[in-house]
Amino acid sequence: MVAELGESALVRDVLTERVIASAGSASAASVRRRVDELLQRDMSFALLAAGVVFVPALVDGTTWTAFVDADDAAQGFLRTHPQRRRWAGG
Repeated sequence: MVAELGESALVRDVLTERVIASAGSASAASVRRRVDELLQRDMSFALLAAGVVFVPALVDGTTWTAFVDADDAAQGFLRTHPQRRRWAGG
């Protein structure tokens, strides 16, 4: 699946058919089942509006920034979950 996706997105049905075509002697039903399992359990894949993507390839070479408040910075702490920013007056 990773080879089929590369750095692009594919509609799920198209991805599944390509994996079936490259699966050799495996039955189409078993390949479909395995693709479904992977897409449900493996967080390396994500379903976006454009189709299925392999997240590591999609974000390779990107830079992400994170807000670190003064208390966390003083403790050398970086939150790794989404956080709502508190705005003055709001």
